[in-house]
Amino acid sequence: MIQLLFSIFLVVITGPLIIFLLAFNNNKL
Repeated sequence: MIQLLFSIFLVVITGPLIIFLLAFNNNKL
């Protein structure tokens, strides 16, 4: 149960972060 919540939390945090980094790299190029 705790691992499930942690995995969901991890996806919620890393998802937008990866999208932001990809957009930042595209804008820099």
